[in-house]
Amino acid sequence: MFLLHLYIGLIKYQIMRNWSFDLHYLLGRPPWDTKVTPPEVVELIGGEVLPPGALQTLKGFHAIYLGAIGHPEVKPGILETGILLSLRFGLDQYINLRPVKLYPNVETPLANKGPEEIDFVAYISVGTGIVVPTGNPNNIQDLDDLCGLTVAVQVGTIQEQMLNDQNEECDEPVDIVTFDTNPLAVEDLRTGGSDANFSDFPVAAEDAAQSDGDLEVVEPQIDPEPYGVGIRKGSTELKDAITDAIQAIRDSGRAAIVRVCAFDKRDVPISVSSV
Repeated sequence: MFLLHLYIGLIKYQIMRNWSFDLHYLLGRPPWDTKVTPPEVVELIGGEVLPPGALQTLKGFHAIYLGAIGHPEVKPGILETGILLSLRFGLDQYINLRPVKLYPNVETPLANKGPEEIDFVAYISVGTGIVVPTGNPNNIQDLDDLCGLTVAVQVGTIQEQMLNDQNEECDEPVDIVTFDTNPLAVEDLRTGGSDANFSDFPVAAEDAAQSDGDLEVVEPQIDPEPYGVGIRKGSTELKDAITDAIQAIRDSGRAAIVRVCAFDKRDVPISVSSV
């Protein structure tokens, strides 16, 4: 009987929740406003992702912070075309660039582009980090020290590929143990299943910081690469404005908060050695 009442209660809750969504948007609050329900939920209830006039409104701002979006019930293509591509084409965003590998015969907006077409303003250098038990019992300092050890890593990542490449240099290969997610790989390290964890350095630093003293990250980070903003060649005014803005953030001492926005969902400051 208790389970029946609980089931009925959950149904009533869902019905009321859907009604509140409908009423919310019937009253006219813009669905792309960051203070309200994410746009993909609007699509689920039959609304528009970006209503007419949204792009024109957004063009009145100096910068737009696009928070995380996604919902398991949203069909593929809705967010990509309704939000991301609409914003990029509508706002003439030329490049959304981060470390990337271009493959032969694969179309990409960056294919055959170089310094002649693109200016690049870097704002941070990020590489790969090794997480080890506190005290670093195996004295791991770099990739060579992982040979002969067991390393937990998320499957399908660049770090997995780096470990496979490293095995070609090892006399005794790295025992690579893969997991669907990095938190599972970190948990394997914490419980003694592996000797180290291998991930993006900001993630590694945060995992160590949140381990209650059980883990530490090996410094310096491995093979850091610049992350930045790609700008159409000749857009001198825009390049200077972005450069000045990045420098102002650094000078204000809030660079760590910017990195938190990029890498940490828990709003916990992380320590990154390179800026």
